[in-house]
Amino acid sequence: MKSVAIFRFESAVYYHGSWGSRSVPKTHRCTMEFYESEEDANYAEIEWYIPSIDEVEHIGLSLGMTEGGKRKLIEYDGIMAMPAQAILVMQQMGIVVDEDAVEPDAFETADVLEGDEIPVRCTQAEAAEYLENSNAR
Repeated sequence: MKSVAIFRFESAVYYHGSWGSRSVPKTHRCTMEFYESEEDANYAEIEWYIPSIDEVEHIGLSLGMTEGGKRKLIEYDGIMAMPAQAILVMQQMGIVVDEDAVEPDAFETADVLEGDEIPVRCTQAEAAEYLENSNAR
């Protein structure tokens, strides 16, 4: 896997499982790093790092092509529900995401994100600096 881009944002965080979901108190500084497979053009991954709660989630992305020749999300795995920020990251990476591939409420959440909640593309050094004080939040 090859790292292609890093995005940073601050957001509420939720644990999801077959048992349901629960929120984690406070907002948390996060990064999402976008990786592309060097062997399979139809696979990519988002690594979601939340250092303040010592969590890393790996979101596997199965991709296809639209009729217009753009990459399109077919399905994902590794998480129960697609975070709105991951949708925005994929869109910034040129991947078409529609409601057939993710839960419709994820789009509604993505539409109302504001300010620090919106992923911002950054360098490795900027991401490290941004996360440096995350445990204090």
